[in-house]
Amino acid sequence: MGQASSISEIRSRFGDPATVKQDLVLKQAVAKLVLIGEQVGVSPTQMIHLLECGMTVPELLEYVTLRENELS
Repeated sequence: MGQASSISEIRSRFGDPATVKQDLVLKQAVAKLVLIGEQVGVSPTQMIHLLECGMTVPELLEYVTLRENELS
């Protein structure tokens, strides 16, 4: 449910609606980020909270990557 509103927010922020292919790629990217996050102990709810608190998507990716490296 949270993912759908995030995709809608992205669409509204950048104007033109995503093509079907772009929408699929975006959904796959979000799914991969959620999967990796869960593997390193960061839940989707925590990710949403971090983004709502001002973390950017690149910063979130870096955070999840650092967590992954800590577990290795």
